[in-house]
Amino acid sequence: MPRSKDIAANILPQIGTDIALKVKHIRTFIEQTMSVDVTYTKAWRGRRKAIEMIYGTWDNFAELPKYVLRLQSRNPGTVVNWFHHPYSALGHPTFKYIFWAFGPSIHAFRLCQPVISVDGTHLKGLYRGKLLAAITKNPNNYIMPLAHALVDEETVHSRCWFFQNLMEYVTTNCASKICVVSDRHAGIINAMENLKDWKEPKAYHHYCLRHVRKNFSGKYKSKSLMKLCWMIGSTSQPLKYRCAVREMRMLDQVAWDYLNNIDISGLLFMTI
Repeated sequence: MPRSKDIAANILPQIGTDIALKVKHIRTFIEQTMSVDVTYTKAWRGRRKAIEMIYGTWDNFAELPKYVLRLQSRNPGTVVNWFHHPYSALGHPTFKYIFWAFGPSIHAFRLCQPVISVDGTHLKGLYRGKLLAAITKNPNNYIMPLAHALVDEETVHSRCWFFQNLMEYVTTNCASKICVVSDRHAGIINAMENLKDWKEPKAYHHYCLRHVRKNFSGKYKSKSLMKLCWMIGSTSQPLKYRCAVREMRMLDQVAWDYLNNIDISGLLFMTI
């Protein structure tokens, strides 16, 4: 039975031509050339080894600063800020967070409405961590990325660090009060309540209606209640709002109490 490195050696020419070569095609090729049937996992590992043999591995983080510098040179005005682990070895700083915002996005934000949506997602694959992002909408109503950050975890510290960079490098010249739309993550709430540049009257915070409805639907399965939840959060007409609230209270008073207690102001914003 061939090992993954044997498979890699046999498929090097194909990987050199097509790095996206499918695993099923590798299995077929090995069966035809070596007269053996290999598992999907072993074929996948063979492909990974072949890619590493040609292009190298991603283990050398020392190359990351060079990549970032090239990114900045190709995108004038791009801002990058590093936060290194406080317990890094002397002379060998270990990256903990990195923030970046492309120059064109920073410039374009001056022409956009002062509404920002922030969120985070898990990184998949060999290296774990979280990707934080801030987006807005341009005057043509298209979603426009503003800033990103790679962090180890979504914590109060990493979120506050992200918001500090966002204010310093992206929104600092905004003349209007900024509306931040997000889920109810504790780190975001802490940043909005405690960072002076993000507290009222400079900015205000509202919860994303999509996240609210998702949490609401986890507790209340009724399609009618979910429809009313969306109507209550999205309508701008007082009469429709009162009618939807009255209908929800008739269907389930507990559901309305849950929804009403999410935000003291009673205002919910749809995600941008």
